[in-house]
Order: sequence, then structure tokens, then C-alpha cells
Amino acid sequence: MVLSLVVSGDGTPLNLKVLKGLGLGLDEKAQEAVALWRFAPGKKDGNPVPVLATIQVNFRLLPSSPGGWHVTRVVCNSPNGASCPMPVKVKFPPDKLSGTPGSVTLGLDVSEKGSPTNVHVEKSSDPKWGEEVTAAVRGWKFDPGMKEGEPISVSLTMDFSQQGEPVAAKP
Repeated sequence: MVLSLVVSGDGTPLNLKVLKGLGLGLDEKAQEAVALWRFAPGKKDGNPVPVLATIQVNFRLLPSSPGGWHVTRVVCNSPNGASCPMPVKVKFPPDKLSGTPGSVTLGLDVSEKGSPTNVHVEKSSDPKWGEEVTAAVRGWKFDPGMKEGEPISVSLTMDFSQQGEPVAAKP
């Protein structure tokens, strides 16, 4: 995700704004972390001055259980100045490993009420997995995207991954 901020004359970050967000609460966590950072202030004629800066914060999303389904990427297509929906109730499909990794990309809208709508598979390494992940996501609940204090519908693209585990060979 990418943040814009001003590094003050004393090196503290001010006016943190999300330029490119990830959603899922990661934007807020990045802002909290960067707000604690201290920078070397910019200087003009030897005196400290505020400087506009852009910071890229990278996250590595780890699976919740070995081999289980997890979200690997979220693209939030919210209108300018709007926040992205945040999942508040999540249940992944049961682990059904075949020995090979699986991946599913879903497109969906999150309504003003926080419900997933128009959930559809954009691509899947196995049609069965696309159906299972789609069914699970239809049961999710989100805090909706907000613009000017009002809930709005926001489109998301979500990538899911399942790590395959080796299947024991039969003698």
C-alpha cells in the first residue's frame, strides 16, 4: 500500500493519507505504524523544513493454517475519497487438499449494507474450488465502504490461495 505524508521539521510524520490501499484493515495498520516512525527532517539553507513524502508499505499475508485457504491480494475499486470495505465475519471453505496448490480470483461488490453481491469467479485453477470459495464469500459480512460519512457500494477483486500438501504415495 502507498501513503502520502508530510515529514515535519522535527522528523514526525503528519497528514498521513492512503494513496493506494489494500483494505482488510491493512491501510489503518500501516498508518498506525508509520505514525510512530521518526524521519530525518528535510533541510533548506541548513534549517529543518517540512517535506512531502510518499511511503510504500509492504505486507506479507500468511495463511491462517497450513494448507488452508487464505486471501493473498485485494484490489479495492472505491470511488475517489471513499474507504474500502473491511471484512468483519469471514469463513473460508474447508481444507480439501489434493496435493496441488489452488488459486481462485473473485470479483464482487460489497453493498451499502456490507453484504457481498454479484460474486463471480474471474479465474480458478479448478472449477470446484471456484464454487467452494464463491459459496464461502457469499456468507461473509463487511463494514461497507464509506464516502462523506455515508455507506456506499464498492467493487473488490480478491485473490485466494490454498497451499497444496504432498499426498502420500501408496505402496
